[in-house]
Amino acid sequence: MLRTLIRAERGASLLDRKMPNWTEKVSLWNLRMGCDRRHVLGQLYGSSEAGYAGLGIVGTGQIIHEGFTADIRDFFPGLKLWCVWTTLIVSRRLLLFPRTIPI
Repeated sequence: MLRTLIRAERGASLLDRKMPNWTEKVSLWNLRMGCDRRHVLGQLYGSSEAGYAGLGIVGTGQIIHEGFTADIRDFFPGLKLWCVWTTLIVSRRLLLFPRTIPI
């Protein structure tokens, strides 16, 4: 799980630089990392492919390196990816708007 978290943090940091407040545009309710339009990038750019182009990501290796897709060698890769991205989004929302999210 740590490897997945490190990769996804790279992608989230890239989004932080390219699209400030991106977490507010992502619906956790609809987040499905394996679905083109419901993927993090799909929700932000219309499709994951458009997101890869917008962020300058080329090739499967870089997509995995940035944590936008899972390494199929992982155990339950899709579930890990969803858990990690959900955690990253919620943690960033708490940092941006600490009083707006009830505990």
